[in-house]
Amino acid sequence: MARVRRTFMGTVVELLSYAEEQRKIQEEEQRKLQAEEEKKKSRGSVEFQVVSFTNKIRRLTSHLELHKKDYLSQRGLRKILGKRQRLLAYLSKKNRVRYKELIGRLDIRERKTR
Repeated sequence: MARVRRTFMGTVVELLSYAEEQRKIQEEEQRKLQAEEEKKKSRGSVEFQVVSFTNKIRRLTSHLELHKKDYLSQRGLRKILGKRQRLLAYLSKKNRVRYKELIGRLDIRERKTR
């Protein structure tokens, strides 16, 4: 019986830490979105789209850490990663300074070049 309790309590603690992590991610996302909205009123800008995709990617990644077999979320994550990659490639071709500034601010790796 004690074994079940430990497993149950471990699950409860895991779910609470997951909920806390999700809350922190949402707060960070809100803070970044507000800062981005103040800077750029245009939601169609490349920077805004990359920031919103990055927030979605971080949220999905933390979700997939708990739900490892959620294959539909994995597919969605791969699609969003591809969209962000294409936007970053476009931005690096058009304006290298804005690209460097954006990846530094979001703390993401620079895309691989061939």
